[in-house]
Amino acid sequence: MRYVSTRGEAAPIGFLDAVLAGLAPDGGLYVPAEWPTFTKAEIAAFAGQPYAQVAAAVMGKFVGDDIPADVLADMCAEAYASFAHSAVTPLKQLGPNRFLLELFHGPTLAFKDVAMQLLGRLYDYVLERQSRKMTIICATSGDTGGAAVEAFRGRKNARIVALFPEGRISEVQRRFMTTATDTNVACVSILGSFDDCQAIVKQAFQDDQFRHAVDLSGVNSINWARIAAQSVYYFTAAVALGAPERSVAFVVPTGNFGDAYAAFVATRMGLRFDCPVITVAGTNGKGSTCAMLEAVAEQAGFRTGVYTSPHLVHFEERCRVHGEAVNASDLIAHFEAVESARTLNGNDVSLTYFEFTTLAILRLMSHSLLDVAILEVGLGGRLDATNIIDADCAIITSIDIDHTEYLGPDRESIGREKAGIMRTGRPVVVSDPMAPQSVIDHAREMGADLWRFGHDFNFSGDKQQWSWAGRGRRYAGLAYPALRGANQLVNASGVLAAFEALRTRLPVTAQAVRNGLALVELPGRFQIVPGQPTLVLDVAHNPHSVAALTANLDAMGYFPATHAVFGAMADKDLAPMLAKVGPLVDHWYFTDLPTPRAEKGAVLQQKWNALQMVSGGLRQVNTSVHSDPLQALQAAVAAADPADRIVVFGSFYTVGGVLINGIPRLHAKHLGA
Repeated sequence: MRYVSTRGEAAPIGFLDAVLAGLAPDGGLYVPAEWPTFTKAEIAAFAGQPYAQVAAAVMGKFVGDDIPADVLADMCAEAYASFAHSAVTPLKQLGPNRFLLELFHGPTLAFKDVAMQLLGRLYDYVLERQSRKMTIICATSGDTGGAAVEAFRGRKNARIVALFPEGRISEVQRRFMTTATDTNVACVSILGSFDDCQAIVKQAFQDDQFRHAVDLSGVNSINWARIAAQSVYYFTAAVALGAPERSVAFVVPTGNFGDAYAAFVATRMGLRFDCPVITVAGTNGKGSTCAMLEAVAEQAGFRTGVYTSPHLVHFEERCRVHGEAVNASDLIAHFEAVESARTLNGNDVSLTYFEFTTLAILRLMSHSLLDVAILEVGLGGRLDATNIIDADCAIITSIDIDHTEYLGPDRESIGREKAGIMRTGRPVVVSDPMAPQSVIDHAREMGADLWRFGHDFNFSGDKQQWSWAGRGRRYAGLAYPALRGANQLVNASGVLAAFEALRTRLPVTAQAVRNGLALVELPGRFQIVPGQPTLVLDVAHNPHSVAALTANLDAMGYFPATHAVFGAMADKDLAPMLAKVGPLVDHWYFTDLPTPRAEKGAVLQQKWNALQMVSGGLRQVNTSVHSDPLQALQAAVAAADPADRIVVFGSFYTVGGVLINGIPRLHAKHLGA
């Protein structure tokens, strides 16, 4: 069994080396190069077995040949003999189909004992054989330190140093650490927060000279053995409740995601949660894909839950259940639950806006009795907050250059980040007709079930209808999707491939496909609002999507003049966006947007003027600057003739700004007189 760094720059190592290393030399975390799995029969066989026996079986998958099976079994038996309950992590029934998994029967009353008691023995085993002494460091917000001290106190080959924030842990937690009199224990209080303690740990690991001088190791959640050991109780609890034949869902209260990540590991190894999950990543087309998935599933009779971002006007747009946006009041309890978990016992855990809101919405969806959950990735994929959920099917839409400061400078780098939503043995639909090779390679390396546009599914069509063909199924004579634009056939093809890949769990009829694609709605995606002049709303905000918008505008037919309301983020590649759509625009209305990330309207005007100078300024184009999108739209309406068209694009903020009072219905001046 080999372990690789999440940052990909450290050489693969074995299990015991990964345990001792803590962080990889490149600063990444060590994780298995391949995910071990259990068959359903193997999981079912855990029923009735002692906890230590199940632990030896699960840990054996991760240990490989590094420790003999009988030695590992003895370690597990010894580690869990000290727990106050014979079941180690017993279940307590709270009500019909509701159980509490008790993780407080270890020597320090913390769930960390489950991993630490085994971890101490793993260190003993390897250090004794290597005649080696190590310094183990951990940062704690309370219970990790006590569990680590209890697990390593008195061990002759290991020194344990626990860092805790002064005055920010309970007195009981402090005493579990500081009352140990063993000479190999040192507890240090830090004037600051838990984050400050963590920073010291990370700095220590990054200092190669210090790291090697004291032979440093770590037992926070950076240590893979902790995650592996904590995954055991998901197996014992699940089989006690009837898994794998019976579906079991876990709700995990957690601070730093160590426990939730253990659940993630358990699902990787074959333990499934409630409803199918479809996760959608990509540069463009994610929202349209999610909307079509939702529409077809609803027409097939399934209760759907959809999470998308960002919103246009109201935050509640981000979550739809059974086809309807949730009410703000429905979200309050879930925000409170996330905040309660984040600040548990006064130990604040820092979450970004996106992480916090994602957790709240996922919690709401988990309480909504869904038949299918559809999740749109916010940014990238590999490190996105939505990726804490194991997708039953992943979809990767078109990939282009965007968010380069986070995802990398080219399509190959960006594709590699998007590919992080793939799961071993599960379908991934790649609907980009020219997908980066990094996406294809990652699917093959992981052993994902790759559905590739042009290879495993395709479409054809004429001006009236289109057809789709995939593995073993065809749809002929389909009406074009209600979402406009040539690129929507590519998105719809990916949607049909996903349903075909999940056909045993989400069967849909041909009529559901026809009705769903005919009824799908999604504001701001080449949305044409009837009126005089015609209004086009599109959230296109990068060169690829603006190129698609330009092609769609060009296909609309003749308009005497095109007026463009444009606002965009300062970090976008603006020159090619302006250059692509520029030949179609006769009047520009550049606008400020209500976010610090946005470029000022005056700067956008300067960029356009510079582009005109470079190109020779062959055509007279009027420009103006406005303080917000609605004012810019009003100026465009005042200047436009009834037969003209107005296009609003550049950002979700730009389109949202003109939708703030609802969908505008435009009427030319003389028609309203």
